[in-house]
Amino acid sequence: QAELGRAAVAIARAAQAVEPLVRAAVHLTDRAAVDVARLRAAAYDVCAGDTSTECDRIRATADEAQRDMRRLRAGLLDLECELRAVATPTDDLDTVAARLVASATAIEKVSAAATRTADDLAARTADVDRRLIAFCEDAPLPCPPSLLEDAQRVRTLTADIAAAQRSTNRAVAALTGQAATAAAQIRRLPALIATGMAQVRLLAAGADQVASGADQLSSGIDEAADGSGELVTGLKQLVTGAQTLASGLADGAAQIPQLDEATRTSTAAVLGSPVDLTTVNLNPASLYGRGLAPFFFGIALWVFGLIAYQLMRPVNPTALAGITAAPTVALGGWLPAAGLGIAGAGVLYGVTDIGLGLSPRSAAGTLGLMILGVCAFLAIAHLLKLAFGVVGELLTLVLLMLQLTSAGGLYPVPTTPAPFQALHPLLPMTYLVDGLRITISGGQGAHLARDVLVLTGYLVGALLLAVLVVARQRRWSFGRLHPAVEM
Repeated sequence: QAELGRAAVAIARAAQAVEPLVRAAVHLTDRAAVDVARLRAAAYDVCAGDTSTECDRIRATADEAQRDMRRLRAGLLDLECELRAVATPTDDLDTVAARLVASATAIEKVSAAATRTADDLAARTADVDRRLIAFCEDAPLPCPPSLLEDAQRVRTLTADIAAAQRSTNRAVAALTGQAATAAAQIRRLPALIATGMAQVRLLAAGADQVASGADQLSSGIDEAADGSGELVTGLKQLVTGAQTLASGLADGAAQIPQLDEATRTSTAAVLGSPVDLTTVNLNPASLYGRGLAPFFFGIALWVFGLIAYQLMRPVNPTALAGITAAPTVALGGWLPAAGLGIAGAGVLYGVTDIGLGLSPRSAAGTLGLMILGVCAFLAIAHLLKLAFGVVGELLTLVLLMLQLTSAGGLYPVPTTPAPFQALHPLLPMTYLVDGLRITISGGQGAHLARDVLVLTGYLVGALLLAVLVVARQRRWSFGRLHPAVEM
């Protein structure tokens, strides 16, 4: 606000400095107005009765010059009034701001209009002077000398008025610049005031928080003072309890017997050695043969399937070439071998149980699982022989070799190489060996159910694939009529 006040005072001083220039211009304008009126009257006298174009132009130019003179004088008077209003000092900042904003534009517009009018007046008076001189030189009678003197004086005065007005215009431009700067500062003032008020409000809020915190701190100090008394009392009780504990520990230490080296050694030996170690085998295989029987049962049943389809045809060629349904043809090739396999499984179980004393925990479960296993193995051998012929027999033998090491019949599976560990859950003999261990020596029923389901899946899957192979083989070719390899 102080800066704005100083700016307003400077603007008032500048307006006071410009005001004399405007008054001088008004004085010159008054003098020139008299001479212009004289010049106009003389021009009318010279051209009295003359209707030539040149006289018409002289009279029109003289009239325009007189009107410009009147407009110039009115504009200068308005400018003087505006400057007087700005130059009046006041202590009211709002009044100063309103006056600066309202008057700056008006002063600038009036000054510019006065300058243009002065320049037009100078041009027109010069034109009247030139035309009168030219007219007098061409006229048959000489013009009065006073006419030429008045014209010369008018031209000089109008030139002086134009120069004075240009000086006034420059001063007014400086004044207008100062007013614009002050107005800009005034426009920024509300924002600055708002910012200051916001900061004051923040400061007030912070002061309130500080006061509230001081009250809380005072309350906390009072509570701490009250609690310190309780702390002193508790510390005294703690010291008393510690002394009692130390006394009791000392009495207890005095009652502990002192042991010699031999006693300490014997005591450590007694405490470090267990009195008895008990082990329990949930599913014992009392004889070595009972542990290996599941593995060799699996090998025997798989080899039976391999040999069966070396001696038997997988399907009846006549039935294959006839109109019998494909499932009937496929099952017709598998059922004879399955019947022999079931009989062979019964013989194998009877020899090991009656002759060798296998004595399984579940005789029916063992025999049933052996029958399911041989049926599944025969279905796989039947499928491979039916689909690939002699090559299928070779594939059956390869599968036997892989299952000997991956079924886990001789060694725990985690001790075998990684490829066999990967094959272990994929091949059927794994589930037959695991299931027979449970039926012979005992184990978890959930594992036995899983083994039965997997072997059943192999059996059903192999038979379904065999039906599809039979359906495909009913399309005969020269290669099948004259096979390249015969056995």
